[in-house]
Amino acid sequence: MIGLEAIEKQEVIIRSLFDEYNEKLKSQNTIKVDLIKKLLKKIGKSERRVNTVPGVKKEIIDHINTFSEKKIAELKKIPQLREELIKRTKKQELLKEQDLFRKLDVFINDIIVPDISKEVITNINDKILAYRTIQLKRLTSLREVLVPGHEFLSIFHDSECPLCLQQINSEEVIKTIANRLEEIEQKTKHLIKLKDDIKGIKNELSKLQSSLKTFIEKMKKIENLKEYKKEIASDSKNLEKILQEINKCEKLEDILPIEKMEELFNGIKKILDQIEQKVQNEVNKVELTPEDKEIIDVVKDLTYIEIKLDELTEIEKKFEITQKYQRILKKLNETYSESKKEMIQKIYFKIESDVNNFYLKIHPGEDHKNIQLTVDSKKLGSTNLTVDSYGRDTQDPRAFSSEGHLDSLGVCIFLSFVKHFNSDCKIIVLDDVFTTIDFEHKQNFGQLIKDEFKNYQFIFTTHDKHWFKELSMAFPKSKFINFTNWNLFTGPSIYPYTFYQQKIQDDVNSGNIEYAGIGCRIYLEGLLKKIAELTFTAITYKPKQDYVFNDLYGPVKKKMIEMGQLDQNFQKEINEIYKIFEIKKDYLNFLSHDNPDITGIFIEDLQIIFDIIKRLNKLMLCNCGKYLIYDIKSKILICSKPCKSPTYYGEKLHQEVKEA
Repeated sequence: MIGLEAIEKQEVIIRSLFDEYNEKLKSQNTIKVDLIKKLLKKIGKSERRVNTVPGVKKEIIDHINTFSEKKIAELKKIPQLREELIKRTKKQELLKEQDLFRKLDVFINDIIVPDISKEVITNINDKILAYRTIQLKRLTSLREVLVPGHEFLSIFHDSECPLCLQQINSEEVIKTIANRLEEIEQKTKHLIKLKDDIKGIKNELSKLQSSLKTFIEKMKKIENLKEYKKEIASDSKNLEKILQEINKCEKLEDILPIEKMEELFNGIKKILDQIEQKVQNEVNKVELTPEDKEIIDVVKDLTYIEIKLDELTEIEKKFEITQKYQRILKKLNETYSESKKEMIQKIYFKIESDVNNFYLKIHPGEDHKNIQLTVDSKKLGSTNLTVDSYGRDTQDPRAFSSEGHLDSLGVCIFLSFVKHFNSDCKIIVLDDVFTTIDFEHKQNFGQLIKDEFKNYQFIFTTHDKHWFKELSMAFPKSKFINFTNWNLFTGPSIYPYTFYQQKIQDDVNSGNIEYAGIGCRIYLEGLLKKIAELTFTAITYKPKQDYVFNDLYGPVKKKMIEMGQLDQNFQKEINEIYKIFEIKKDYLNFLSHDNPDITGIFIEDLQIIFDIIKRLNKLMLCNCGKYLIYDIKSKILICSKPCKSPTYYGEKLHQEVKEA
């Protein structure tokens, strides 16, 4: 639809954001559930340990025992309890200094470096390359063609292909399409699995990235680990780059960087092992009594619980914010989508009258009516087009309409949009859109343009010479050009179009007797065929209908003289025309064959012949430029199309028709 692209683009952006926040919500919820599981597991161990420590306050046990997902707040006193336990040890000052290392030890153990084998990554890369080779866009487009094709043939069982119009066995084609769809379905399933595998790797690396960033922040408080900070920060940056490359892999634009991943994973493991060793050395510096060791074991558990509680509190905050935006985006997406569909449907209602009116002007009297455009509420950017055909309501036009009907329907919809929404731009380009429409309906279209789009400038292109001729007669004041050839560097070669009559006149003016004679004969043959058709002249039947001058001249002359009785002016004109024809017509036969001796024919003779053909042509034209047709019932010659001021011959009878 004209001007809708920006609106559709905006809807896609909103929907993408909604999907993005949905995924973020799922991810945060997974982290939240995982943290709670870890907490419950650790609390179970801590409870047993606390019971073995003499003199520990009962409130510590109560706080731990009452913990549940809904009672996170009850564990807020954990830091205070942990400090109280440290105070009960004999080396509380030293142990207090080690607190940062104990916390860092928890963070180190939480960092999980993905264990992805080289074989797994190689297998994924092979699949990426395979799918890039089969062209996914082609696969998707093919499915979009096959699904409606299968549906159409399953319903109507046509013996003619709806695309190429060739004769087919619909049952066999249905089976073939079903097999091809199954093949595409399998490839699609494998593709989804491949993308899920890539996404799984990406999620693992994202978790690693998040853990490294948290770890780097915690390291800043410990001076002893300064030497490792730069290296771990560098690994974090390299991991960020790999994640960017994996984003391309999700779109199958690139393969996984197997060497970089392997090198990075090994580097991170090595540096973490070194840091953990350093931390353990610091923690083990203090010699503990058996009683203090039991207390410190509980302190370690409480330290873990405290850290995980902080993480849980943080993820809860993020979850609430994400959920808030997700709800806003959901409402925005629904509202925007519904508003857009309502707006488009109003536009459809606005143009439907013109669509039906235009279509009936091109196809008058045919059993197609009530053309309706309806927004498909289940699909993005999709419209259902229906028409009442042959007594059946709201049918898919592809079921009962030829390709020519579908083409003209498309043009009618396009012109209706232009009329209502493009009134500021009065230029319309139609590039060879009528190749499947027969000549009579093309004539109707020309009349539609004259009636409905008087103030517009049209640019038509066509390969159809007859259609071009009809347009040139319907719009004689237009400019006509000819594309003779085309190449990549210069584009088309454009020349002023010379009409056939002008070519004949040019040959006469230049004294080219042979070409002028051939041109006049072709011009006259075409005109006689047209007159025979319009006046219902009886002509001796020829199976191939390859009628030539001698087949047409006599019967048309006889019919024209008979019609001369309708009107004195017509009779006078026709007698004068045929008087000259009888004298000069043999020249046309003479010049149309290989006759070397043409010295008895002068260029002046051809000018006379050419003028008399034009005179006959003019006699058969209405004031509006359309040909006259013989009305057998009323016995009058009158304009072949509805006309405000028609030319006609047979005045008395015509007056009777008007009065009746």
